[in-house]
Amino acid sequence: QESKSPQSELDVNPDIPDSSQYPKGKNGFQLTGTTYSQKYAKKLIELYDYFYDQGYTMSEHALNRILGRTKQGKIISPEQVFDILRKGTRFEDPIHDNIVVYKDEITIPIDKNDGTIITVIGKSKIQPKWRPLK
Repeated sequence: QESKSPQSELDVNPDIPDSSQYPKGKNGFQLTGTTYSQKYAKKLIELYDYFYDQGYTMSEHALNRILGRTKQGKIISPEQVFDILRKGTRFEDPIHDNIVVYKDEITIPIDKNDGTIITVIGKSKIQPKWRPLK
């Protein structure tokens, strides 16, 4: 008798596609997560495109953090993140070898090599090892 392999989550929930079925963002951005509903994937892509249109490249992790922290109330909206990127204080973070932008207890680490926004951290504080940038 053949044993059946357990069904994967993708088989159980047809609303969750593999990542190749997600819509693509501007500049060919493709989500790599495999457990997003089509509705959530669409929100991530719309958010990516919003920031891309403003001249910013977002990591998938940063997009998830923005939506999650907004839902949690740790950030007000994606527009607040955009405001922080434009008006926040810039620091060098020698521990993580990144640039960080800080304002209103929100930290946004940015890859200093390619400018990709790595994540968004709510309810944070300026760290003693950060060095202000001019």
